Amino acid sequence: MSRNTGTNTASHCSCGHRLRWEHREDFQERRSLALCRNPDCGVITTALPEGVEPEQRLASCLLGHVPTRRYLKPWVRFYFKSSRFGSIWRPFHEVCPDCAGEMTVQLGLPPHLERQSDPYEILLCLTCGATGIAWWLGAEQMAIAMHGDEWNEPSTAVIILKRVLEARAAMARDGQTWDFLQ
Repeated sequence: MSRNTGTNTASHCSCGHRLRWEHREDFQERRSLALCRNPDCGVITTALPEGVEPEQRLASCLLGHVPTRRYLKPWVRFYFKSSRFGSIWRPFHEVCPDCAGEMTVQLGLPPHLERQSDPYEILLCLTCGATGIAWWLGAEQMAIAMHGDEWNEPSTAVIILKRVLEARAAMARDGQTWDFLQ
């Protein structure tokens, strides 16, 4: 790569095409990222201070000193979000039937007169995402079991489960309490 003597950054890629530079500035520093204009090349280069490892250059250029958040699996995000909504998950006494993991939790939902089709119990493995949902349909008890991979491209049951807990949280915010006597 040929260097521009005024800015001490490369002006041309090793393939011979010009680099297009973009800059990010914050209160501490200026970070720069260049893309090769040759569509067949596509080289990305950065102008960063020394000491940044090559495999961390792109993240460092885009994020600066902000640490990257670690990835949380969809069922773990659901667990934390529903806890923020006020759902109280309890440890479950059995291991997960899918992965034999011991990080299983249970959420009991009290019956609500306006939401009779809601599940009354949710079991969730925080390790693999296996989920069990149980509800009453008339006088008949129904249950479904889902594997953790159903959380990646959410199945209908996962979407309904999310909506149920969001609706109950909204009702609680609006001052409607759960009817524990029903």
